[in-house]
Formats: sequence, structure tokens, C-alpha cells
Amino acid sequence: MSYRFLLAVNDKLYEADESVGNLSLMEVEQRLARALILFHDKMKAKNGVFTLPITKKDLAGYIGTTPESVSRKLLSFMSQKLIDMDGRRQIQILELDQLKQIAEIN
Repeated sequence: MSYRFLLAVNDKLYEADESVGNLSLMEVEQRLARALILFHDKMKAKNGVFTLPITKKDLAGYIGTTPESVSRKLLSFMSQKLIDMDGRRQIQILELDQLKQIAEIN
């Protein structure tokens, strides 16, 4: 049981370290792309479709920007046909590979 606890703590520490690195070194577009990919993976999206588990305001706080910047970048991703949105929080990733390039994920 203690081994599982240590693994869980290690995962949380890794995520926190990753978040701090994202905030300090990346542009808003890159941070948003990474966050979308993270939620896509964690929510086990089917056909690239998932519901954001947090509000846009919370997403903005998570990536260290304003809600207005998040909205502008989401619209930009939509105009580039990288994502599609149905409603306020339903997202479909259309071009995962291109989003990963923006996020600089190998």
C-alpha cells in the first residue's frame, strides 16, 4: 500500500513540476495546447471528443493567463481546424499531431 501511495505522490509531483515549467517557459498557445492534450489523455477521449473538466476561467488560471486569452486562442485553434467546440466545454481535437507540434510534445 505504501508503494502505491509513493507512486501517486510521485505522479502528482511530476505534474506540478511540469506545470511550473510550462508557466515559465512557454507561450500561451503552447501552454493551452499542452493543457488540451493533457485533458484529452486524462479524459480518455473517444474520437478526440471530451468535455473540459474545468471552466475556462479555471483553465486560464491553470495555464497562467486570462480567460479572454484562452477564448482567443481556442478560436484561433478552431479557425486553424485543429479543434472543434460544441458548446462551452465540449471539445474535439481534430489534428492531434499538429496540436502536439504546437505544444512541442514529441
